[in-house]
Amino acid sequence: MLFLAEFYLPEDSVLTEVARRMVAAAAEAAASGEGVSLVDLIFVAVDETCFALFMASSPDKVAEAGQLAGLIFDRVVTAEAARL
Repeated sequence: MLFLAEFYLPEDSVLTEVARRMVAAAAEAAASGEGVSLVDLIFVAVDETCFALFMASSPDKVAEAGQLAGLIFDRVVTAEAARL
């Protein structure tokens, strides 16, 4: 399933560094056998808001990946995506 995690970062955050941490954390969270992987990451710096799209077996796995990356997700919700 797809899940969208919303969280906040300082405006001067380096998105590529955050993405590296999240990819590594998702791999660590998936080590227990339940899959979780980062699909996409969007940062709206002016609002200090970040959205991460995950493919995961549950919202708990997404939250676990966030914690392992040192991030606190304000919410994790099911999502749908379409590529045009």
